[in-house]
Amino acid sequence: MHKTPALVTLALFVASCQSGSLYENAATRESYRLSETPVDEAVEGRPTFGDPLPIPGSRSRIIPFSRESTVGWFGDRDHFSEGGLSSFADESQARLRAPSPAGLFRRIRWHNAAIHDLESGEQWTLLEERGVLSSLWIKLSTERNFPDKEARQVASALIFSATTADTNGDQKLNDLDGVRALVTDGDGRNPRLVTPPGTQLVSVQFDPTFDVAILMARVDLNGDGKFTDSEPPRPFLYRFGEDRAEPLLTEATLDVIEGALE
Repeated sequence: MHKTPALVTLALFVASCQSGSLYENAATRESYRLSETPVDEAVEGRPTFGDPLPIPGSRSRIIPFSRESTVGWFGDRDHFSEGGLSSFADESQARLRAPSPAGLFRRIRWHNAAIHDLESGEQWTLLEERGVLSSLWIKLSTERNFPDKEARQVASALIFSATTADTNGDQKLNDLDGVRALVTDGDGRNPRLVTPPGTQLVSVQFDPTFDVAILMARVDLNGDGKFTDSEPPRPFLYRFGEDRAEPLLTEATLDVIEGALE
């Protein structure tokens, strides 16, 4: 079977992400995980750059960065997932992960990432502040090369789950804090936070027909900065190219739906 360069790039990306958040030193058999991320102290652990990840159809590469600590005797502790909410989000997304040409999903655990354009040499970072990137969705589009009209899958946008604020006041960044959607162009340029503060992103669904994404996110309705699994996610609509996602349902519609059950 002949594989096109685009298919090879796509396969390399998936394989690279799957090798992702747990690193094992072959010489010492020590395993490493993302270190705990305090907000006012230095993050401990060894600085680690992951393998550069190809972006389907792009000349850009994603270079993950994290500070990692060794895994203890009692298991592969994921400091970011201490609250269990990110595991719920991963399971929710997995139910939506049926094979589809619309997009890809991978769980990640990075403190930041650099994007490098192999052709121009330009490079930039996804975050300008301390944070944790915990999930990555890639929106795929089909392009045809002329004159042979060969179809290929290319990335048209990237969406990351980004935690940059200690919303619950426990002095560390983890899945009990707010999680916002960080969107970039298909080549990783123009990173911007599109969901509002006071929300916690859970899942993303792409709709290629209307070129939008449906973002499911918990909303901090009482303003205490805390999120629990008893707060059901609400839908937000993001139109690609815009700066902000908006609630899919108006307050009037929510009043009718919820008021009928009071």
